[in-house]
Amino acid sequence: MKRNVTTDTKDILIKLTSALLVWAIILAVLFFPYDTTNAAASSQSASDPLAQMYQRSAPNFDLNATRNLASLRQVTSAQLDALNNLKASTNAPNVTVRWNEFGGSPDAIYDFASQPFAGTPEEAGRAFLNQNAALFGISDLNNVRVFSQKDALGGSLIRFQQTFNNIPVTDGGIGIVMNANNQVIMASGPFFRDVAVNTTPSLSAEQAKQAAAADLQQFHVALPGAVTNLLETGLNNLAAQAAPIENLEPQLGVYPMADGYRLVYKVAKFSTNPFGLYMISV
Repeated sequence: MKRNVTTDTKDILIKLTSALLVWAIILAVLFFPYDTTNAAASSQSASDPLAQMYQRSAPNFDLNATRNLASLRQVTSAQLDALNNLKASTNAPNVTVRWNEFGGSPDAIYDFASQPFAGTPEEAGRAFLNQNAALFGISDLNNVRVFSQKDALGGSLIRFQQTFNNIPVTDGGIGIVMNANNQVIMASGPFFRDVAVNTTPSLSAEQAKQAAAADLQQFHVALPGAVTNLLETGLNNLAAQAAPIENLEPQLGVYPMADGYRLVYKVAKFSTNPFGLYMISV
């Protein structure tokens, strides 16, 4: 079900992004010239279909915001006890912690230095998470995997991605900063607490693609024939460059909500109308 993005695909995405930027600049110059003398220009553009197409693409959509859901993952007494244990074990009574009420775990925690951990940075990071699992709400360390790791600041930076049944949890994970002695001096989240969701999809990957295409279609803007003819060659060239994106297999993800979690497909789509490169959760 999952597919890694190859180096060739990454190169295509980089080139396509550059091409999109160039086209956005060209279109802005051609169709939205700066004019301080014509006060009616702004009102005219409001009814201009080309202006609508490039001023407003498909908007970002937050399902939690539309449902007016409040954050329900408040800090628990077990987490507060675990925080006190960390303060005591590191002799750092003034640990700074900022809680993420949506994730139900620390968003950032610092002003402490853990014990030195043996092994590689990943092994040290996992040892710290195991030691403080109750603080972050981690029930199974198999639900974190290394997303990125680098040497920096005289030590190591490592980012663990949160998963559930080997499926990534959207925006979930824990970043760790370690010094040269493999002591953790900062951690950041959020790690989403109490994930529970059926990971058997009710849609096929192809059905998810079709749903994503239908969703974008509602933002299609009808353009005059003359404008369509003017842009056709350039947009067709962009669409050809973006063709590999259509071959990317949709990937499953766990979408956090304030009242639970949902299984989604993440579908990458390039569209000439509305214009842009989109990642759509279905």
